[in-house]
Amino acid sequence: RVKESAQKSLQLHEVLSSISFSSLGAESIVERRENRGCNLMRTGRGGLLKDVCLNRNFTWGGGVMNFGSCVAGNLKIKGGEYDDVSSHDEVRWTEDPSKVSIFKDVIRLFARFKEAKNAVMKKIKTTVDELTKCIGQKEAELTND
Repeated sequence: RVKESAQKSLQLHEVLSSISFSSLGAESIVERRENRGCNLMRTGRGGLLKDVCLNRNFTWGGGVMNFGSCVAGNLKIKGGEYDDVSSHDEVRWTEDPSKVSIFKDVIRLFARFKEAKNAVMKKIKTTVDELTKCIGQKEAELTND
């Protein structure tokens, strides 16, 4: 469910900005009375959070997901802000990805990549134009001889 403008122009910053808890349909992955481990990080059997409580809350992906200390595999996923894990047994997905530093870094680095790509493309065009001009001059010289 990416914003239409982002689909048409494929602008990375628009796509990342349009990702949210509701845009991903995350409501469909909330608590289902199943005991599932979190496989975002692999440790022992079943992932990091299965049947285990941690000493404190932790954040994954620079704030993309925020885990309460005792989710123990019961992923009660809710929307929430970056540091808003008010309950020890909930997982919160950030409501505004543009506030997550990883996404900010990706957008910034992608913009730098685009600038470099544009500079290279400009240099290639200039080189092709110069070669075309030289070839045209040589052809003109040969036809005049």
